[in-house]
Amino acid sequence: MGIKNISTFHLTETKVINNHAPDIQTNENNLAISIKFLTNCFLWIIVTIVCLSLLTRFYTFYFHKHAYIANLFDLDKEWNFPTYYQTFTLLISSLLFLLIANIKKSQSDRFAKYWFMMGSIFLIMSIDENVQLHEQTSQYFQNFSPALKMMRFAWVLPAFIFLVGFGVAFLKFFLHFNNKYRKLFFLSAFIYVLGAWGIENIGGFFQYFYGQDSAGYILLTNLEETFEMTGIAILIITELKYLKENGKIQFILN
Repeated sequence: MGIKNISTFHLTETKVINNHAPDIQTNENNLAISIKFLTNCFLWIIVTIVCLSLLTRFYTFYFHKHAYIANLFDLDKEWNFPTYYQTFTLLISSLLFLLIANIKKSQSDRFAKYWFMMGSIFLIMSIDENVQLHEQTSQYFQNFSPALKMMRFAWVLPAFIFLVGFGVAFLKFFLHFNNKYRKLFFLSAFIYVLGAWGIENIGGFFQYFYGQDSAGYILLTNLEETFEMTGIAILIITELKYLKENGKIQFILN
């Protein structure tokens, strides 16, 4: 199947015939990437990170020995491999939002500004993953009330207010999608927020009552990060699919 020669990345949909996978074709103006391959990459990276985190954390938990390698893969730590991966995927999702925004702007689409705002929000989230803005917010709010000290993640309070405001402001934008993309964007957001806001809040209580080295807390923190990474992976795949159908960038769909 030929691929049109256009000035931007071009996505073509192909079918597997006689069990032979389509070749990935490229030239100076075209780039063909398998979304199926990308999805499998996300899956294996997430599974690998979670398994390494659990193995190193439970090694410390059962043998009471702290291994340096545990810090490199611990999902409850910062500035390590999982942090860099999450920072990178949040940045990719931000760039995809901004790319769609640019396309929509060129089409004089009335929702272009919403895409730009989404890109800006995810760019801030990517920065936060490294500089720990929400952890500093938690410490600030804990100083107001002793009751908040059991919530190490007190940033969930302003985050809840932000989510409500975000939902109201972006409701019209969300509803303009067809049923397919409403489901996909909602699924990615629900999974991410369930981990980042819901499970992390529960983890704060477990840490307060049972300690940071308890088995329950270790499982909860890894479950939380698993949900966050999965939500962002679904979001990126959804953005790419949306670009295929609504933009000029396309990828091979096996």
